[in-house]
Amino acid sequence: MMNIQNLKSTISNYGGLAKASKFYVTITGRRRGGNAGFERDAQFLCDTAVLPGISFQTTEVRQQGYGNVDKRPYMTMFQDISTIFLCDAKGEVINYFHSWFRGITNFNEAGGNSINNEGLRVNLFNYPEEYWATVRNSYPE
Repeated sequence: MMNIQNLKSTISNYGGLAKASKFYVTITGRRRGGNAGFERDAQFLCDTAVLPGISFQTTEVRQQGYGNVDKRPYMTMFQDISTIFLCDAKGEVINYFHSWFRGITNFNEAGGNSINNEGLRVNLFNYPEEYWATVRNSYPE
């Protein structure tokens, strides 16, 4: 039988439960982007984050070619993180992310990046080192 006081005590010993919402997100390490003013560390208010999971791609293996089938992992798959940020009335948060996106690819509103020799729109992306960043979260005091 579970004792609620023991549960509260155990949670308290680990510093409480992690908050699933309302925290700061700091983005550091951006080297480029559409606007040089955004190369500094940036801090945002994050309303909600759905943290990514990890799963494994598996294959069936039979010992000696026959017998029981075991599933064995052979590849790790990382899922995307989903966040919802609080935006300011001046649009600086949106401008930051749009600048970052332009640092990844020079998109335009027409839906393409450039025209190739056949007249087709193609996507041209920068090298990852030009747009990678470190994302950290912290909780307000």
